[in-house]
Amino acid sequence: MAHDQIHPAHYARIHGLALEPLIMEAPYFLGAAIKYVWRCKKKGGAEDIRKARRCLEIHLEAAPTASPGALEAASAFIRNTQHNPHGLQITIIVKLLDLGYQLNKGYKLAGLLEDLDKLEQALERGAYGKGLANTGMSTPARSPRNTPASPPRNG
Repeated sequence: MAHDQIHPAHYARIHGLALEPLIMEAPYFLGAAIKYVWRCKKKGGAEDIRKARRCLEIHLEAAPTASPGALEAASAFIRNTQHNPHGLQITIIVKLLDLGYQLNKGYKLAGLLEDLDKLEQALERGAYGKGLANTGMSTPARSPRNTPASPPRNG
C-alpha cells in the first residue's frame, strides 16, 4: 500500500470529525497540540501526548489571540461532538479548544492534564494497538510532567 503524504492515515477522520477545519486558522502551538492528540493512536503513541502537553504549555504562555475563523471552527467542532458518542481522544481535543481559546465551557487545566495522563498511560500499555506500541519501537521513558507556568490570560 502506498504511503499518502498528502492525506496520511494518522490524520483521518475520527467519529466523522475532521482535523483540518480545527487547525487551519489555529494559533501554531494550539494547532500542533491538537494534531498530536489527533494522531497519537495511529502514529506516535505516548510520545505524541508528551509533545501535545509541551505545545499546550507554550500556547498558554504566549496567549495568542484567536482569529474569528478559528473560533468558529472550534465552536462547530464542539457542537458536533455534543450529541455523538466519542472517546477520550475527542474529549481531550474539546478541552484543548476550550482552554486554548478561553471559550469558558467549564473545563479546567487540571482536568485536561489528567486526561492527557490517562491517554498517555493507555498508549504506553498498548491499549490501542497502534503507534509505537505495535511498531517494535520502544516507548521513550516517561519524563516529569511540566505544567504551564501561568494560567491563560484574558485578552
